[in-house]
Amino acid sequence: MKDIEQWTNDNPIGKAVDYQSIIGKSPLTPTQIKSKPWELSPGAWIVKVKGKSGGVSVNHVFDRQAGSTGPSSDTFIATAERQVSNAMGLLGKAIIDRDKVLDENSALREALEGIEKIMVCIGGPLNDNKQMYSDSQLKLFREFQEIIENATNQESE
Repeated sequence: MKDIEQWTNDNPIGKAVDYQSIIGKSPLTPTQIKSKPWELSPGAWIVKVKGKSGGVSVNHVFDRQAGSTGPSSDTFIATAERQVSNAMGLLGKAIIDRDKVLDENSALREALEGIEKIMVCIGGPLNDNKQMYSDSQLKLFREFQEIIENATNQESE
């Protein structure tokens, strides 16, 4: 991800920065970067800073601004652009994942229809019991058939 690479280059370990837990509301806390950023979840980058346990969002870490009460408007814009970029990436991944699930569902539906056809073909001889199946075998075939019919009925609803 290009943005996080740029952020990492601009914010090396040891750099003095300001941290703001609630952007635009909480006071700036002077701190220092203690780690390279890592991805907590797709698009959610965090970094260790001095004085905080665990990682904090890179979106809440700003260049140190002497006498400032908060990040500059340029910083807000850069943060917003980064968040929009992350959201767009997540949306794109969700669309791809949704399409993959739809494709998998389609393949499963086709397989289920094929199995149902086979069960129908087996049904005639089972009803006549020309193969001399035991009662427990017949019961098992009927259970399979019921499961398949229920699944195909749910698909059509």
